[in-house]
Amino acid sequence: MYLTVSDQFNAAFNLALEERLFYMLGKEESQVLIWRNSNAVIIGKNQNAFAEVNPEALRKYGTELVRRLSGGGAVYHDYGNLNYTVIVPYRGEPYDFHSFSEPVRRALNEYGIEARCGRRNDLLVGERKIGGCAQYIRDGKVLHHGCVLIDADPAKMDEILRIRKKAPEGPEIPSVHSKITWLNSLIQMRVEPEHFAKTLIGEFFADGGPAVRLPKDCGEEEIRTLVEQRYGKREWNWGTPSDRHWKKETYVPEAGLILVEADTGSGRAEHLRISGDFFGIRPIRELEDALEGVSGAGELRRRIDQLDLQSYIRGMSVEEFATLFPPCL
Repeated sequence: MYLTVSDQFNAAFNLALEERLFYMLGKEESQVLIWRNSNAVIIGKNQNAFAEVNPEALRKYGTELVRRLSGGGAVYHDYGNLNYTVIVPYRGEPYDFHSFSEPVRRALNEYGIEARCGRRNDLLVGERKIGGCAQYIRDGKVLHHGCVLIDADPAKMDEILRIRKKAPEGPEIPSVHSKITWLNSLIQMRVEPEHFAKTLIGEFFADGGPAVRLPKDCGEEEIRTLVEQRYGKREWNWGTPSDRHWKKETYVPEAGLILVEADTGSGRAEHLRISGDFFGIRPIRELEDALEGVSGAGELRRRIDQLDLQSYIRGMSVEEFATLFPPCL
């Protein structure tokens, strides 16, 4: 298993480095990446950026917004976060968050912290969130990444992120509110992120030492290209605001927040857009294309039945999904 520790604190660079490692890794090889970011909000691939953040607060704190490859909700990063990525061969068990989180749980336990996995993808101490994770699955590999809060500023996080305790009535789909905690608020001694990183690396490589791979050996030109063409581009990170006529959302505990938007003036669901903090192993654009122009509940059901909805929105039933479309179709 390879180990890479990023020497940069730029979110666009680190997500580009992560993607570069994913695609350069052989299908039977494994990789751990340790990284930290300066002020940044990292949103899930399916989210509406305009619903997730307060742009004025972003400017106030000099915070960048970057969209990642995996699903899930928005997270705030700063120097108090320690981020990790694990890339391994995909064995046919999507979104196995618990086993991937086990080294993190053991590392926290070394400081006397008893953590457990939550219902979806959170790492909890009691009922408070100390970390979270997400996954991206493609080409026979799984990329699992997450963060651990070593220090935190909840007031700043609440100002930057548009957080609700439940799904709102309007068109926004904010990340689900979770009360947080952090390592240095739970113990008497002070732990720096670099120190916890060493503990976490020890847990990831408990069975043997790592093969070190330096960032400069990962293809500097390829990483620079990924920053220029994806993670540094406004089109990728922000997308465009929605002005569609029909907007309906729901929250499903096993799936997350899901919003369906469409133009329905012609009696069909056109310019369909599906967003939220859900997980899925297939691109949500495929589902949007498959349902584009649907008319009538019967046609909607027939089209959905020809798809594997779980591949696009894990944890959501066909019946729950159908309620997000206009009843007059």
